[in-house]
Amino acid sequence: MHPQDQTPAAPGSGTPLPPPDAPTHVRQPVPPPDAPTHVRQPVPPPDAPTNVRRPLPSPDAPTSVRQPVWEQAPETVVPAAETNVRERLPETVVPPPAVTWEPQPAAAAPAEKAKRRRVPWKRIAVTGVAVLLAGVFGSGFGSGIAFESSTRDDPATGDVTVEVAKAPTAAGDVVTLPDVRGLALTDAQQAITDAGLSLGVVTAQDTPSALPAGTVVTQDPVGGTEGAESVTLFVAVPGVVPDLVGRTDEEARAALVALGSRFQQDSVYQPGAVAGTVLAVDPPAGSPLTGTVTVAVASPEGGVFLSDLQAVEGGCSADEVPINGTDYANSFYCSAGQRPSTTSYLLDRLTTGLSVTVGITDGSDPDAAAHVVVYGDGRVLAVVDPVYGQALPLDVPTAGVLRLTLEYSTTVQGSTVRVGFGDARVSGAPQDIATLDAE
Repeated sequence: MHPQDQTPAAPGSGTPLPPPDAPTHVRQPVPPPDAPTHVRQPVPPPDAPTNVRRPLPSPDAPTSVRQPVWEQAPETVVPAAETNVRERLPETVVPPPAVTWEPQPAAAAPAEKAKRRRVPWKRIAVTGVAVLLAGVFGSGFGSGIAFESSTRDDPATGDVTVEVAKAPTAAGDVVTLPDVRGLALTDAQQAITDAGLSLGVVTAQDTPSALPAGTVVTQDPVGGTEGAESVTLFVAVPGVVPDLVGRTDEEARAALVALGSRFQQDSVYQPGAVAGTVLAVDPPAGSPLTGTVTVAVASPEGGVFLSDLQAVEGGCSADEVPINGTDYANSFYCSAGQRPSTTSYLLDRLTTGLSVTVGITDGSDPDAAAHVVVYGDGRVLAVVDPVYGQALPLDVPTAGVLRLTLEYSTTVQGSTVRVGFGDARVSGAPQDIATLDAE
């Protein structure tokens, strides 16, 4: 700031106020057209004071009191040497320096041009493919076959070579045959060739099966065989239900499982049938083979001893009975005279037969003889005339019989004998016998 621009300060304030007639917007003079555009200001002399602070007001001076303009104190001029105001020096025109351009000498080339390092995209791509192949084939389709890969490049040509080689199995170069049952034929062939065998040693044969057509049912050799030189695949084709009636349940099960069908068994009681034999098949033999075949198998008969049932008429003694030298544990005996006596049991049409051994008990008179009749609802089912020292077996059909009656008497006048019924047992379907026994 120039000394002439200084104004007196307001009382109690360090800030000078401009005079009333001072212009508020003073423009700087415009330099003449021929004035230099880049003129540096002269540097002040070394002895010029810098950072000169304004004098502080006295302690007793009022603070923050602004005097009216017409009551301002007379202008006080501060010597230039004691202010932070630099005097304006005469302007000096400094001509710009002359600029000349000379071509710079080229930098000396290195003895050998540095090679630009190219990004090895080819190596990166090929390595990625090799890693992918190792991940896919490393599983060996679950058959234990592993693969490995390697890469190498030629510095002279920049070519990259990838080598993918099958790693030897744990047994060296011996091929382990995979288990391909249940796979489609094409998938099974692929799995076998991936294991190390050529497609030319794989043979396919048709076999009837309930599995979808084209599915591998079985194979020879079996999966896991090492060192196999060839393999035969048995491939499913539509088949028919085999004739299984008369065969055992185990034979029927094995035949259906081999054909890919599920064996479902129904136990059926049939009088006279050997337990465990096939009685019927559904669908019947010759029908198109289905996923499930129901087989009716003869079940063991159920039975209950008459000595364990409550008689509804008559009275006999349940005990162990000796007949012709044999003791029958589940038996009963009845006293017989010349007049016929009867004992009856309710079978409720739940049984199919009665089996019993009839004879004179061993403690009776050697001359004793008896007459025995078996009735079913009043119909004669069997008649027997035992004598001392005989054991006569009876098998009597009782299907549909509601009331079973045993009639016995002696044929010797003036005597009484004991007629024994050894192990008298009625039989039928297990569930029916269980019902009868519970009554």
